[in-house]
Amino acid sequence: MKTMTSMASPAEDTVQEVMSDIGQDKPCYPYGLCLRLTDRELIKLGLSASDLVTGGSLHIHGMARITSVSTNDGAMGKNSSVELQIEELCCGESEDEENEEAETAMSGPMSRLYGKN
Repeated sequence: MKTMTSMASPAEDTVQEVMSDIGQDKPCYPYGLCLRLTDRELIKLGLSASDLVTGGSLHIHGMARITSVSTNDGAMGKNSSVELQIEELCCGESEDEENEEAETAMSGPMSRLYGKN
């Protein structure tokens, strides 16, 4: 699997500066990167809101169809965009639970190979 990449907006973006000015230290993310799952979608994914906590992490995998690819040549130079429609989604354990399981597995007899005791 490829390395995860942060999609947070750069600090010099106006929105980031405005959020910092009003006391919000959280990073800002571009419009469209937020998924909202209602009870209907949670049930399809085998999840319950009562099992999830704000601030926690949820491992997701998805398949998206490319619905548009465009490149425009304007006054500021070339500008490209790609639109994706998420068509399939699955959610696994939280990253915290996966890390705990990995730590437990690493504490076994093979742990000496990985420098863990």
